[in-house]
Amino acid sequence: MGNAGRRMKFLISATAWITLLGPIGFAQSPAAPSQEANAPAFEVATIKPSSPEARGSGFWINDDNIELTNMPLTGLLQFAYNLNPGSVDQIIDGPPWMGSAKFDVNAKEDAQLATRISKLPHEEWIATLRQMMQALLADRFQLKVHHESRELRVVALTVAKGGAKLTETKPDSHNGSWTGLRSSKGKIEGQGATIKTLVGVLSSKQEIGGRLMVDDTGLSGKYDFELTWSPEDLAHTEGDAGGPSLFAALQEQLGLKVETKKSPVDCIVIDHVEMPSKD
Repeated sequence: MGNAGRRMKFLISATAWITLLGPIGFAQSPAAPSQEANAPAFEVATIKPSSPEARGSGFWINDDNIELTNMPLTGLLQFAYNLNPGSVDQIIDGPPWMGSAKFDVNAKEDAQLATRISKLPHEEWIATLRQMMQALLADRFQLKVHHESRELRVVALTVAKGGAKLTETKPDSHNGSWTGLRSSKGKIEGQGATIKTLVGVLSSKQEIGGRLMVDDTGLSGKYDFELTWSPEDLAHTEGDAGGPSLFAALQEQLGLKVETKKSPVDCIVIDHVEMPSKD
């Protein structure tokens, strides 16, 4: 897949956090090299406080850069460390400003690196970008973390009685077309999508309520499916009253269900972090 096919809107969140800017300056300089020799790194990165008037937030992965608007550090950590995007429960410790202070970030790759990593399989490409973001956060925020397994209360996606109702993607069945997930209000469509990706999208839905959602299905393949439901805020309006809830739709249409329980979860513990300094 060439560069043009890689351009994507990775994440959009309409969540409005309280903006607490504090003594943050404008930061722009060449991004520090990764801790590993010759590891991919952004050529240049700009980090600045978001406008106090900004509403919502955005995260775009483009041909040669990652661009974020009005995003807290917790959001950057969720991408960099592949954490659940709908909950901050996997981020342990750290000062309150990590979730309240907002930043605009533009991290750009040099042309040679952008071309090279664009040829990687999708999962490897995203994993490389995550590692590059980890190095950037370590440099600009002086971030130091370690991993721990913690017992947390989660919303687990499991296979319902009777088995999953998913169509496994056939090899080369989507050549020349998009793969992954498309999500809109009351609808998720998957083509060659993993259940882990589905959980990531579901976790941001209002029905989950910001709780930590995990994949306990044991399904490791790629699947084609369509899930439709009546969102909670539309469930009682004319024309939508007869639609299933998200939880009913998951069971009826995909053969999956959710249950609340305690489960060991990989978390990152914040050992040290600082506001980005003025250059």
